[in-house]
Amino acid sequence: MSAYKTRNRLLETTTSAIAILTALLATASTSAETTNAPAATASTGELQEVIVTAQKRSESLFSVAAPVTALQATDLQRQGDLRLSDYAASVPGLNLLSSEAGQSVVILRGISSGFGYAIPATTSTYIDDTPFGSSTANAYGSVATLDMDPGMLQRIEVLRGPQGTLYGASSLGGLIKYVTRPPSLTEYSGRVELDGSAIDGGGQGGGVRAMFDGPLINNQLGVTIGAFDRLDPGYIDDPNRNRNNVNNSRVYGGRVALLWQPTDKFSAELSGILQDYHTANTSNVDVNSNLTPIYGKYQQVRYGDENWNLNTALYSLRANYDFGWANLTSITSYGKRTGKVNIDFTTKFGPLMSSITGVPNLGIFDNITLNNDKTTQEIRLASPDSDTFEWLGGFFYTHEHSTKPEAFANPFSTVTGAITPIAAGIFTDTLYDSYTEYAGYADLTYHFTSQFKVLAGVRFTSDSETSVTPFSGILFGPPIVDVGSSSDHSVTYLFSPSFNFDERNMIYARIASGFRPGGPTGVAASDLIHGAPETYKPDKLTNYEVGYKATFPEQRMTVDLSVFDIEWKDIQVIVNTGGFFVTGNGASARSSGAELAWTWRPITSLNLSANASYTHAHLTSDALAIGGKSGDDLPNVPKFSANVAADYDFTVTAAVNGFVGGSFQYQGSRPIDFISGTPPGFVRPVMPEYHTVNLHAGAIRGDLSVEAYVKNVGNSYGITRLASEVRDGYDAPLAAAIIQPRTFGLSLSYKY
Repeated sequence: MSAYKTRNRLLETTTSAIAILTALLATASTSAETTNAPAATASTGELQEVIVTAQKRSESLFSVAAPVTALQATDLQRQGDLRLSDYAASVPGLNLLSSEAGQSVVILRGISSGFGYAIPATTSTYIDDTPFGSSTANAYGSVATLDMDPGMLQRIEVLRGPQGTLYGASSLGGLIKYVTRPPSLTEYSGRVELDGSAIDGGGQGGGVRAMFDGPLINNQLGVTIGAFDRLDPGYIDDPNRNRNNVNNSRVYGGRVALLWQPTDKFSAELSGILQDYHTANTSNVDVNSNLTPIYGKYQQVRYGDENWNLNTALYSLRANYDFGWANLTSITSYGKRTGKVNIDFTTKFGPLMSSITGVPNLGIFDNITLNNDKTTQEIRLASPDSDTFEWLGGFFYTHEHSTKPEAFANPFSTVTGAITPIAAGIFTDTLYDSYTEYAGYADLTYHFTSQFKVLAGVRFTSDSETSVTPFSGILFGPPIVDVGSSSDHSVTYLFSPSFNFDERNMIYARIASGFRPGGPTGVAASDLIHGAPETYKPDKLTNYEVGYKATFPEQRMTVDLSVFDIEWKDIQVIVNTGGFFVTGNGASARSSGAELAWTWRPITSLNLSANASYTHAHLTSDALAIGGKSGDDLPNVPKFSANVAADYDFTVTAAVNGFVGGSFQYQGSRPIDFISGTPPGFVRPVMPEYHTVNLHAGAIRGDLSVEAYVKNVGNSYGITRLASEVRDGYDAPLAAAIIQPRTFGLSLSYKY
């Protein structure tokens, strides 16, 4: 049975299980007692306290001496925010580099290496306590960022700044942590939702979600089951193939979690999560060097589908035992990702193939697949919360095995479609990669007084990687097998004093470091990919920061302000060598700036919020291999971005409550990736600034909710990625990824 059919059967089974459990337990759910502490009452006007686990302890958001943003899943659903691109602007300093759904590079605090399939991420992703995604450059490390549907979540925590001590490799810019809903041992609840959407001038989409949560054995065994299936509509047309809305995507997945708590001291949670992305084509528009569309405002010309398929599965077991003097936690996980991307290289390599074969008007596609398996084990011991001394220490292990075949398909005529067979093949390589990492870490917190404390931490990491890559094809030369290996030892650290003026005002400082592991590129110096390095080194950075957090008056207003300066060395970058891309090291860079997050509830029914960030990220030395000079801005980083939002709740009738809200989002201009081999005087193109306005409204009657939204009300034409489509890497035509035009959405949900 194919993996696709297996996943569909699992989702169907999950949905059926929800319906059966709901029917069996419906009567029990109406009589179950509620034991959770109530949220802050609306009548007091106070903002609800948010608990986060940013430092691997449960703490109030505004007691954490670090810049953390917490997004509640209920708020995201109310606003119609289903994707990372919908709510990224809610986090100061967060920027996305993306050309299609399910394929995004996350940039925090200006720490950007640009876009590339062969480069590690600068932002880590976790699901609860489990790392997700690859640690290496050889397994879609940066582009295959997890974008979880909020229907499976409790909240999303975003930690800004390097988290190398507690979270290890590839958390240079920060961390995105998806916090799922834990199974309840005392209450039955559930939710079902239907929604639909339509893009102005584009296609229509929709989705369905279902969730059940409750005890199987009261106070001992609980279960959460959820599933969703979503069709995101397209809006890009292809006149060459006479097709409309070619960039639609389908996303579906599910989660099952069992929580067992036989005693007050011991608990274990077993969970499994699936989420699959299937995107037919990119959101790119073909433009000239002055960014004018060549064929039309929302049109591209391709000679076949540029599919992006990514299937993900993550299974984890978390166990806790409370000794009294310390809490022992073990987290074991196994993750599997399979992916496939097809790229139309007709503009890039078609003319070259025509000159080699003598056949005019040839088209060509590059096909890349991925099979990645990752196993992790973490064991940590943490002291109880204390007013004097707290400590936390642990051990982490991960092993990855990846296979990534790449092959140029036989060229074909763009006029007749006839295939021109190439007996030796055009270009083929199959990368076999193995990565292993061991790490030990410790955090110590000492309270010198009731107001002043110091947190210090350190992490020792040892990693090794081996790759074997057979190459062949007429663009490469005689067949060859390249074998590469690397090993590194890295130390990351944290020092953070903080001072509480009172229980609602805190100032802190942080000196924190982070790194990305080095590795083999999979090519040798003798290869025809001239100038490509055989290995690349770890890149490392140090973040210096001062922050201020406050809640006042009567907890109706919060302020989170931070100012930072980051020094980055040996930057890992993508180098273009004759149209092929390999990983290498660039020069050094600096990113400095300020971030502000603010909320205010002036009256009980009105919530106002705003965030803004200023980031100056630039090279501090020449990087000739990538065409960069000291002072050049790092790619895809806006100097200024901001978001302002408002929500108002009101009474419609005695039985019906309503709400309305909206947001204004601004994204500053951003230069594109560095490009190697450019002629003298070349200036990197810049993606223009843009802004969007989003509105939402709804009504709630008992457990039934109706919500509507309009996104990008003004139909702004924003570019999220810009790259050359030709072999030299800088000439026109360029591919410009365009944000979603004006979109209307409606959802109906029922909770019980």
